[in-house]
Amino acid sequence: MHDLRLAVRTLRATPVVSLVAILSLALGIGANTAIFSLVNSLILNRLPVTDPQRLGLITGGGSPNHGYPYPAFEAMRSHADAFDGMCAWWTTRYDLAQGGEMKLVDAMMVSGEYFSALGVRAVAGRTFTTAEDVRGADVAVAVLSAAFAERRFGGAAQAVGQRLTIERVPFTIVGVAPPGFFGAEVGRAFDVAVPLLADNLIHGRETFIDRRTTWLVNVMVRVKPDQSIDRATGALRGMQAQVREEAFPREAPAGFQASFFKAPLTIVPAATGASGLRQQYQRPLLTIFVIVGITHVGARP
Repeated sequence: MHDLRLAVRTLRATPVVSLVAILSLALGIGANTAIFSLVNSLILNRLPVTDPQRLGLITGGGSPNHGYPYPAFEAMRSHADAFDGMCAWWTTRYDLAQGGEMKLVDAMMVSGEYFSALGVRAVAGRTFTTAEDVRGADVAVAVLSAAFAERRFGGAAQAVGQRLTIERVPFTIVGVAPPGFFGAEVGRAFDVAVPLLADNLIHGRETFIDRRTTWLVNVMVRVKPDQSIDRATGALRGMQAQVREEAFPREAPAGFQASFFKAPLTIVPAATGASGLRQQYQRPLLTIFVIVGITHVGARP
């Protein structure tokens, strides 16, 4: 009680200084909270999946953006016995027919093992399987995010079996992902996920599926329980030469084999997901967080 009376007397004696100090403190707390929220979501938060500490993102090999040609992913996947799972994805936006109008939605194109490799189960229906990785199979199927299923159909159970027209191609909804799952890429969320091979349906002859010069799909692995990231990287590099031969046969245009996978492939920990934003903004965000924290402490009356 004595401390409270002393504080009140101090405020009355120096009202302007006290007001500035209080405002600075409030702004510091607000700024610190906002910056921490960004740091937490972009850098610290783990993916809402099973055992995220066992996830690793494939990088290197000369890739300019952590993306790889789809034929390279196919070749890597054919030698993926060293891992508990391997998946690929690409994020994009599609026109979705809705009420006679076209509406842009956030979309993912994913491999058949995407959800199972991440350890994500559908809350209604099913997710994709390796059947959706077979060329010539029926890949006009879709998995929705829980939020989109709620907005569009009133819930997950009601969405399964419904049809969506994406880029003028009809897709059947086979499942809905669990609430809170946004994908493996931080800073992006999805409304609709379709198989990577569905690009053949959407873009026809313009598809990226067989293009060996389109470095597009991200590739993630789930390492075995007793396997370290370093050991997983060793296994990946052990198959690198064979993957190069399969992804770029000798009849490919000159220079392809020389440039592709020239640098060694690497697996980096991906418990917090993949993010181009993280690499770009991690250091500035942490610096601002520290500066705001110091300013906050210095502003105390």
